[in-house]
Amino acid sequence: MKDESIILFVFEGEKTEVKVYENLKLYFSKFDANTHIYTTFDTHIYELYWVLQKDSDKDIVELIRDRNEQNRQSLANISRDSVAEVYLFFDYDGHVPVATNEILMEMIEYFDNETEAGKLYISYPMVEALKHVHRDVDFKETIVEINSGKSYKTLVGEECGNNIQDLTKLTLSNWNWIIEAHGKKLNYIVNDDFIFPGQHVSQIETFRAQLEKYITPVRKVAVLSAFPILIIDYYGVNKIKQKLVEHAE
Repeated sequence: MKDESIILFVFEGEKTEVKVYENLKLYFSKFDANTHIYTTFDTHIYELYWVLQKDSDKDIVELIRDRNEQNRQSLANISRDSVAEVYLFFDYDGHVPVATNEILMEMIEYFDNETEAGKLYISYPMVEALKHVHRDVDFKETIVEINSGKSYKTLVGEECGNNIQDLTKLTLSNWNWIIEAHGKKLNYIVNDDFIFPGQHVSQIETFRAQLEKYITPVRKVAVLSAFPILIIDYYGVNKIKQKLVEHAE
């Protein structure tokens, strides 16, 4: 029987993602529990795929624990059975030489349940998408080259300036704005309507829409962060919509 209080977050990197997570806990109580644990994978999602291919018998907790010493310490004496939910955060990483849409599709389909193998959330094109919102930026139409790599970080800095560059200092107002913008963008990507979604939109629906509308025809992605989408999923569309309305009043 699983301990319903333990939730594991797995981040691709150990810097930006952790900053976001630590700040997010200040304002969203469901993430502010002593039994929440975060670990890092320290490389792109395709490496996770190859690791799984080599040893498919390993569960996700065991696999993550073996990545580095910090993970071994964080997950000491913790088994998969003691973890209620697992969330993984990775970048689309179109610039990675081994990147393929077929592999990513397999990964999203495999990691589709937080209480089983784990739930995968993808940022398009990378974690810095969280900051790519600004009063002077048409976020609805913000798309970028899929192989932009480090130049995307530069682009975000140029277009958004110091708007929300310091992820350790995000306020609740910042988060509400970010969640609303990314929620609308999610709905626009999947349903062609730039309004906050009326119901849950899955990661596989999002990826298929990105493939059909952006990746395949023009080799671009519509900018979208995984973190606000997690919050929408975790709390539920209706509750988040209510919170946004209350904040606006």
